[in-house]
Amino acid sequence: ERTINCDNAKIMENFDNSENVEGAGNTAKAENEARSAEKYSVYSLYKNFVKYMTGFILVLLLMYYFVCESVLMESKQFKLNYIYKLNDEWSAITEQGMVPVKDIENVRFVMEENQTLNVCRVLPEITETTYLMFDSNENDVIVYVGNSVRNIYTTKKTQLTKTTSARKWIFVELKPSDSGKLVTVSFTTNDASSRGEVNGFYFGNLLSLIKYLVVEHMPSIIMALALIVIAIFVFLMCLVSRIGNMRPRGLKYLCLSALCIGFWMLNNSGIRQFFVQNVQAAENVSYLLGSIFIIPLLVFVDELQSLRYRYCYITFEIVTLLIVVVRAVMQIFSAATLLETLIISDITSSLVVAFIVAAMGIDLYKKHIREYLLPAIGLVLFVFSWIFEIASEFFGMTSDKMFFAISFLIMFVLTSVSYINKAKKNQARKIEIIRDYFLSKAKNKLN
Repeated sequence: ERTINCDNAKIMENFDNSENVEGAGNTAKAENEARSAEKYSVYSLYKNFVKYMTGFILVLLLMYYFVCESVLMESKQFKLNYIYKLNDEWSAITEQGMVPVKDIENVRFVMEENQTLNVCRVLPEITETTYLMFDSNENDVIVYVGNSVRNIYTTKKTQLTKTTSARKWIFVELKPSDSGKLVTVSFTTNDASSRGEVNGFYFGNLLSLIKYLVVEHMPSIIMALALIVIAIFVFLMCLVSRIGNMRPRGLKYLCLSALCIGFWMLNNSGIRQFFVQNVQAAENVSYLLGSIFIIPLLVFVDELQSLRYRYCYITFEIVTLLIVVVRAVMQIFSAATLLETLIISDITSSLVVAFIVAAMGIDLYKKHIREYLLPAIGLVLFVFSWIFEIASEFFGMTSDKMFFAISFLIMFVLTSVSYINKAKKNQARKIEIIRDYFLSKAKNKLN
């Protein structure tokens, strides 16, 4: 009887399953029919019409734009490519008379302190309002067109201390009536590193010249802003991790160093005059930030290496801080400009780099570098770029600091990832310890 009941139960179960399968099939069939009916409904046709019509209109607009840009170029209101170098046919005015210069770009004249360098040229034919643009190169500048003064640049009235005028792009407006006139540019500076040096002249309309400068310097601006934004974001993460008992020690100092480098690049940018009111103050700040960023960086590396070389790092931090103060005091009391004392900062940076390399070499030999392998990769790349930056300063090479900033950003990202992973592992370990504690306590109570 039990066997018969089991068989009856199985039969009923199979029957119910077959009913469920059949019901599911009917439901799916009904849904398919409903979708098919909806596909050909008025609402569905309306949605498809709107979708395809919108796409068709967008394609027409794109075609219209590209055709107009490539064929109807005369419809443009402004010329953005009217720019060329005006470096030929210049002459230097000396005591011996006019000395012709074949190509004045990057020419360096032998000048004495506070001696004025005058260069002149006959202006070409001008058909519309045009501008002459050139780099002041740490000089006070006066520009004459014919017998009239067209531009005067000096920062003597806008600086708190006596120093050379900051670098700035000079724009001289020229009218069609200035065609064939003699333009004379006077350069005066007491700085030996830029005395008698001319970096060339550019000729074109205002928009073309500004476009050239923006395109030339925009990558460094973007990189500086990226460093600042990421540093602020990671610093806020450090604060949150402290609240959550996850302590990425040293990372906040790297954030501070990144902020210093970001603002250093902004203030040292070739187009800083477009977003600051006082270029002299921006230049002074950039010179000091170029040394200050070393201090939080040393604190970070010291934390990274588990304070094994703490006394050496503390010594370098104190020396760097003293050098920043001494350079600022010398600038304030006109003993020497920040540009003239830049060599002291470069020597300090060289010693710091040498010690970081030596400390990493010792850690590699003793296998301590495994503790911070991922940040060490970024640190090696950054140190290499730092060496290149110092060498460029020593040999008078120009650098936009892009390689320096990119390598620092890579080190910053790698270090952040490493520290966050360590913080998560530490938090998980704490949770596991607490769980084991309560489990053992519960077992003791049961026993």
